[in-house]
Amino acid sequence: MTELTVRPATAEEIDTWLAEWRTRWEAEYARTNSDPQTDRREQRRRESPDATVLRLLHDGEPVGILALSMREDYGVPSAALDDLFVDEPFRRRGIGTAAVRLAEEWARERSQRIRARTNGVDPAQAALVREWTLGGQGMVKELGPSGLELPAGVSVRPMQQPEFDAWYPILIEGYGQSFVDAGLLSPEEARIRAQSQTAELLPDGLATEGHEFVTLLDHGDPVGQIWLRHGQEPGTSFVFDVEVHENRRGQGHGKSLMIAGEAASLAAGSTRLGLHVFGHNTVARRLYERLGYEIIDQSWSLTLS
Repeated sequence: MTELTVRPATAEEIDTWLAEWRTRWEAEYARTNSDPQTDRREQRRRESPDATVLRLLHDGEPVGILALSMREDYGVPSAALDDLFVDEPFRRRGIGTAAVRLAEEWARERSQRIRARTNGVDPAQAALVREWTLGGQGMVKELGPSGLELPAGVSVRPMQQPEFDAWYPILIEGYGQSFVDAGLLSPEEARIRAQSQTAELLPDGLATEGHEFVTLLDHGDPVGQIWLRHGQEPGTSFVFDVEVHENRRGQGHGKSLMIAGEAASLAAGSTRLGLHVFGHNTVARRLYERLGYEIIDQSWSLTLS
């Protein structure tokens, strides 16, 4: 069994770690030309009431870094495993797994939940938190001629106000439940987050500038809708919601909605389409992978007893 201890990192070690941490984040996100938001991540750590950087020691020898912090999600304290880095000569010895257990113990004294974000294509990172719950993953696709067309009889049109009014409360309920199903929030926390985030995004409802709502029709009958935001980042549109009516699922309409969303994004001048999919939604994750979406990163959480 790996015997691992920690000590507070020195000021020099923290400065070195911070520079290397930023470099690694930027390199990971460069793979998909995505914004690493390193300044935002660093600012969040500075604002944390209990951020710490620990030097990992194996038999007294420095072997890596463990960075942790606290934050509040809608008034609820949550711990974050910001970074775990084991120096190359000491990898594959169980040190990373032992460090995750130390992070859990640190968090357990302060919170009921710990979270982490990993590189979406590095199985070694995901393996370290394999006992945690996959909350979700960011994905992106470079847009261009795909050769994909809507099936015969399937068409699209802008969402109408009565459809929006009926869809909005269903959106709130489903969005909140996704946080619960992903193990990220309690039902009450999820309800608050779903309501506040959606209201902030759509202050003018259906008429909110920069947002597009498309209804999918099968031989004239509405069967689903997709909500897009254009200009989420320069040249990038973002999918906020894809919903197929319950009685029309399993008929390929999810794929048709994504084809429609890509076409609408291209028409709006975007060259990329991004999205976030909850970890428990395996059907959607497989669909996006088949359509050529790349994983940017993955978020994980663990509820602590």
